[in-house]
Amino acid sequence: VQVLEEKVNLPLTVIDISSLGEEQKRQRIVQIQLKSINKPFHIHKSPLFKWTIIKEHEQGFIFIFNIHHIIFDQWSQQILKKEFALLYGAFEKHENLELPRLKLQYKDFAAWHNQQFNYSPIKEKSHRYWQDKLKAIPRLKLFGGNANRTGGTNQGSTFRLVVSPEIATSLKQVSVTNNTTLFMVLFSILNILLARFSGQKDIPSILGASGRDHPLLQDIIGFFMNTLVIITDIDYDAGFNIFLQN
Repeated sequence: VQVLEEKVNLPLTVIDISSLGEEQKRQRIVQIQLKSINKPFHIHKSPLFKWTIIKEHEQGFIFIFNIHHIIFDQWSQQILKKEFALLYGAFEKHENLELPRLKLQYKDFAAWHNQQFNYSPIKEKSHRYWQDKLKAIPRLKLFGGNANRTGGTNQGSTFRLVVSPEIATSLKQVSVTNNTTLFMVLFSILNILLARFSGQKDIPSILGASGRDHPLLQDIIGFFMNTLVIITDIDYDAGFNIFLQN
């Protein structure tokens, strides 16, 4: 659902730290960032975003943009960055720039989406389909054990790896040779890795899909993302290229 408001006060805070020493500036910037991150949104109060501009010195500013995930996804982030850069670039050159008007708004998508799910045959069929699918999902048994059942926590972590240009080129070449995307190559590698760690044949994964299937949705800021459950069948006897094609 999208709620339209006639009038909203834009939550912009400007903080001038230009008079502080360099070490004090660094500490103050961290404090401001943490305060912005940790202050909760109230989902029933508009707007669900807030801006902070920190003035470091006469020609140096930090722009903090904090927004609730319910109205914004990762695709939206790229739209915002692109449009901000275009407008800022025009402003620097003292030019007037008007962004192209959107043919659809998020409210159009919300109405279409709700119309789909209010149609009983589709709603019931979809519900039954996913109930059956989700019952059949195998648990991924990694060497850490099933922490939830033994009094552990649900905490996870992120592992970040930057590959060398040579490996990146090789991975891209594999995708070109097999007529697949680079994402499919990396996803196949991840599944094989999880299969080796777990010793399982069926590997469950959750992927985020953009949810922007229609071209007119691609330039709209909003939450479109959909979560898809994928179960990959690992054939240990097949070569990597055959597995990738499958």
